Amino acid sequence: MEHAFDSVRAVICQGEPGASIPAARERIEAAWGARVFDHAGSTEVGVFSYPCAAGGGLHVNGRDFLCEILDPRSGDESALGDQGELVLSALSRAGFPAIRFRSGDIVDVAGSCPGGHADVWLPNGIVGRTDDMVVVRGVNVFPSVIEQAIREAGGLGSTGSASIQMRPSVTRSACSSRRPIPRSCMRSKPTFPTGSRFGCAWSP
Repeated sequence: MEHAFDSVRAVICQGEPGASIPAARERIEAAWGARVFDHAGSTEVGVFSYPCAAGGGLHVNGRDFLCEILDPRSGDESALGDQGELVLSALSRAGFPAIRFRSGDIVDVAGSCPGGHADVWLPNGIVGRTDDMVVVRGVNVFPSVIEQAIREAGGLGSTGSASIQMRPSVTRSACSSRRPIPRSCMRSKPTFPTGSRFGCAWSP
């Protein structure tokens, strides 16, 4: 079994933000000795992206999709350098239209990629989800950001929990990769919602 997977050259990952998290992608590549590709899409519209070899991240497939990046609250177009929700219109679907479908995926707004490709460039792939975002003192926080920081620490296992300390007042909120935090908790203090796909903290 030691060499059973030596022939693997590529690993395709699904599930947001998935392989868009640099530290997670690096660990998968190191474990498999293979290149990792993010495969972003949804049940409603199908796969809408492909990897950018020149600048990293993803491109929206402009042949099959019209793409907008909008503020999830106001619906206004997000400015260059900001983040917004990816809104897609599927051009090649038959029978079931998908016009201005709100994907729930949060992405960064950028200009052209280093390779000069015409399709919309998402330099960091899928950053997070609108239903996972929580605003902490005016700052948008995603579990994927916490996951990235913890994975970069190294030497940690795959499950566990962490405490977040807010300053100047001390507010601690735990997030677990094993079960979701009740929505009711989110109303009283900053918490980081998580589900089985978005474990945001680990311990040895």
